[in-house]
Amino acid sequence: MPCRCWRCRDGVEGATDGLGKLLGQLWPGAWQQVVIASGDAVGPLRAYHHDGAGRQAQTVIERVDHGHTLQLADFDGDGHLDIYVAEMHPPGPGDQ
Repeated sequence: MPCRCWRCRDGVEGATDGLGKLLGQLWPGAWQQVVIASGDAVGPLRAYHHDGAGRQAQTVIERVDHGHTLQLADFDGDGHLDIYVAEMHPPGPGDQ
């Protein structure tokens, strides 16, 4: 039987197990946006919104290395939600 999880069913690119996901009103309109970070992988940070005809993806950051921390808040006080993502990559040569 094919997988029926939301990632496979809805074709959300970059979705992996352990990912960070949030829902919030990032852009004006009737629909909230879904923000997805790479979690236990390297991948893009994407925001998905509905334009009335279907779901559209917008890449916010091309490459996030194990994006485990994901928050939405009005960090700069301008009245609009901002996206905060922090990386947690495995240590390697040259890391301090």
